[in-house]
Amino acid sequence: MAKRERSPTGYGPQPEEAIPSPSRPGILTVVLHEGTGLSIPGSYKEDQRPDQQGLSKRNTPYAVLDYDRSQQQADSDEGTAEDPVWVSDIVPWRLDEVTGEYRDANWKFDVCRPAELAIHLYLRDPHASPCVRSQDACIGVARIPIDVAQASASEETPSQWVDVEGGTGRLRVSIKYDDTKDKTLEAADFIEQSKIQKGNSGYTARVIKKDTRQRYTTRTIPAVRRPQNADHPFIAPLTLVFQSQEGLHLLSPTMCGGYLFQHLQNQRVFSLKRARIYAAEILCALEYLHESRGIYSWLKPRNVLLDSLGHVVLCGSGLYDPGVEDDGRGGYGLPEYPAPEILRDQNRSGAADWWTLGIFIYEMLTGLPPFFHENADEIRRQILSSDSIQFPDDLPPDARDVIAKLLDRKPDFRLGARGGASEVKEHPFFADIDCGKLKQREYTPSFKP
Repeated sequence: MAKRERSPTGYGPQPEEAIPSPSRPGILTVVLHEGTGLSIPGSYKEDQRPDQQGLSKRNTPYAVLDYDRSQQQADSDEGTAEDPVWVSDIVPWRLDEVTGEYRDANWKFDVCRPAELAIHLYLRDPHASPCVRSQDACIGVARIPIDVAQASASEETPSQWVDVEGGTGRLRVSIKYDDTKDKTLEAADFIEQSKIQKGNSGYTARVIKKDTRQRYTTRTIPAVRRPQNADHPFIAPLTLVFQSQEGLHLLSPTMCGGYLFQHLQNQRVFSLKRARIYAAEILCALEYLHESRGIYSWLKPRNVLLDSLGHVVLCGSGLYDPGVEDDGRGGYGLPEYPAPEILRDQNRSGAADWWTLGIFIYEMLTGLPPFFHENADEIRRQILSSDSIQFPDDLPPDARDVIAKLLDRKPDFRLGARGGASEVKEHPFFADIDCGKLKQREYTPSFKP
């Protein structure tokens, strides 16, 4: 769990962002009508899998609509790959994948602050199984800034054509904004799907908001504590908050891409390029947590998920709850990840997160953490010992060096201990990463869940 303390290196927290309270919170309704002039890779134009009549099927694009890390998929079933149709002006309805019912052909998002609506376009791999999306081709993205202060409440704007970046063509989109500042949220506004974890102060659950059909992970904390939001491209935001007799419910978007390390377990190892991007996105998020929020010794495998596009998103109640107590090394869940100073119950700092990042990089590139044994006590002994870390012979020199420096058992000498995230980013392992491009989420993930 998260622990806040005064930074020993001068990277102290800045004033924290308060709970989201825009002057006009509301619901954004998006209608994606059609596209024209999209550029399509030649091998993706026609689906090679025959339909029930034995005929080749058209391979039309699908879109992932992304607003403030809430994501929904929109399939186009009409038109062509170059000129797809999502919502016909003649038949304006669609099948709801959650309920199996036909609904108005729109996609809704809960709005807690100004953000950008990004419409990512993909074409399915015609040679892959319908349930496999990892090799789908990204053919561009359309971006629309949404300023709730300027939005016309309860009025649908005329459809507009938006250029596609990273490809060719345009999309026709309609947007409507409904002001909900006078509405009070309550438990009856949600459908509970499952309880994930129950604790002394409440529980974590997955829910669906009835009016927008958005999926959320809700965490309950005592109502005496005031939550704080996170504003970072690789951290799940606190979208909604409401109070009940059980406490204060903090709702953040559910990340549908699953746990990063579950994918690693399934695929055994990641390529160097893929592992480097994941590590850079985690590093970027840690920089924000350390320097703007004063959250240290927090990084754990269970907090690292992927969104629908394949980007890393850090999740967890410790991101929003300033009163949460650190639960010691047991909070890591697995014995392979805590830094030596955590195991010794010594002073916590951001250096503990750099240690865990080093464990992550090693495991992503080799398939196993550097300290591994069936017996947890033996793992603890290995971490606390002075034995040298063993590296595979085929591990690239830059990867070997950054891991060795992140896994220095003396926290004061560990990479990042003195210069923070900037020191880690300057290591040659991250030399090919453009930080500005990274923060704008402009790197297209090589794997899409």
